[in-house]
Amino acid sequence: VCIPWREVCELAKRYDRASLEVLLIEELLPESDAIAQSVCEKAQQQFPQFRSRRGGWNNEQVSASMMRDLTMFQAYLWLCILQQDLSPISVRLLPLCLMVFPSVNVSWEFIDQIIRLLVEEVRSRLTLKQWSIVQPYAIALIDMFAVEQ
Repeated sequence: VCIPWREVCELAKRYDRASLEVLLIEELLPESDAIAQSVCEKAQQQFPQFRSRRGGWNNEQVSASMMRDLTMFQAYLWLCILQQDLSPISVRLLPLCLMVFPSVNVSWEFIDQIIRLLVEEVRSRLTLKQWSIVQPYAIALIDMFAVEQ
């Protein structure tokens, strides 16, 4: 529901097929699940006592929600890159998260760390040239979701 894949695809069509942005997203889009899974595994190691309103890591709904949320964060990052604008995160994603995460008892400190793990995972899969495209948006994502601002 909250993952803007259609928008990402529509915006990508407006670019030259050989543009760095499109090539980057074409490379990472199929990796979305693997990226989310890797971040989930790291989060489970780093925060073994994590619990939301639904329970802990052993609850399949918690793991599925975490995977969905990590995929959603990636999609919004790609959307920002294609729009060359931070408004998808600042105007749409952040307010949604500010509403939803407290209602399911997920701390903002936890979200802050998850975003950092996600950016680290994405960065590990990029060349320096690719990272130069993603970096401004990734840093802004971290900053917007940071506990300390």
